[in-house]
Amino acid sequence: MTYATLQDLVDRFGTAEVMKFCDRDRDQVADPDLVARLLEDAGAIVDGYVGGRYSLPLAEADPLLKRLVCDLVRADYHGSSLESGGPIDAAKRQALATLRDIADGRVELTRTTSADGAAVRPGGGGLSAGPAPVFGDHALGGFV
Repeated sequence: MTYATLQDLVDRFGTAEVMKFCDRDRDQVADPDLVARLLEDAGAIVDGYVGGRYSLPLAEADPLLKRLVCDLVRADYHGSSLESGGPIDAAKRQALATLRDIADGRVELTRTTSADGAAVRPGGGGLSAGPAPVFGDHALGGFV
C-alpha cells in the first residue's frame, strides 16, 4: 500500500529538496516513476512490520504511517549521500524503531479499518476462556 504521496513529501520537506532528488531530467517536475517506486518501496517496508498486527491493506493511511513513509523515502532518495548519524539518518532509524514498536504492540495505529471496511483489532490473536488448568507448575512440583 502507498501510505503517502508526492504532495506529502513536498509538504514535509519542501519543494526544493524533493525536486533535487526526484527530478532526474531537470524539467521542474518530479519523475512520477521514481516517486512511485520510492513510495512503494517504503510502503513495502511498512507492510512488513504492520502486516503482522493489522489486516492489510488499510482503508486509509494512518497519519503516523504517512510520516514514517516520508522519512523512509527521504533517506532512500538521499542514497549514498546520506550522512551517517545525521538528521535524515536519525529520522530513518527512528521510523524503523517505531515500526518495530508497532509490530511488537507497544504502539497502536489510530486508523485501523481494512480496505474491505472491517474493523481491525491489533494483535490478530484470539482469546480463549475456560476452566483453570488442572496441571501446572503448582501441581507438578517442578517436573515440567
